[in-house]
Amino acid sequence: MGWLEWVELAALLLLLLVVLPLAFMFARRRWLSAKGGVFDCAMRVRDIASGGWALGLARYEADRLEWYRAFSLRFTPTVQLERNSTSVVSHRDPDQVEALVLFAEHQVVKLHDATRQRDVELAMTPGSVTGLMSWLEASPPGRGRYPGVE
Repeated sequence: MGWLEWVELAALLLLLLVVLPLAFMFARRRWLSAKGGVFDCAMRVRDIASGGWALGLARYEADRLEWYRAFSLRFTPTVQLERNSTSVVSHRDPDQVEALVLFAEHQVVKLHDATRQRDVELAMTPGSVTGLMSWLEASPPGRGRYPGVE
């Protein structure tokens, strides 16, 4: 095998190393979007005081909000929040440092997960914030925030 074949083989391997991950990310996004209700949503992945935002996707699945990292090989959600045990603590505009990492016009929503006794911060568009708050309040009669009310 001559040097030209080695160059072609190296170019092919390099192409596969670039194209396959991109194709996989595209296919994963399409798979997540197939059920609908997917929106761009960043999550603070470290302690709230120490920063650390990760870009991701969120989707509503029955009585859960599922969050997936944008750049991941997993088909399962990284974080799940149950509607019945999640409440909005506050929402705000990102500070100057956060604005550099997050998408333009995103707002930061702080949620409390009563099941795991932790606070979670998500960053999303104002329309997605409205959708999240509506979803949290709109549990079926007899379930969720106001049990017994039909």
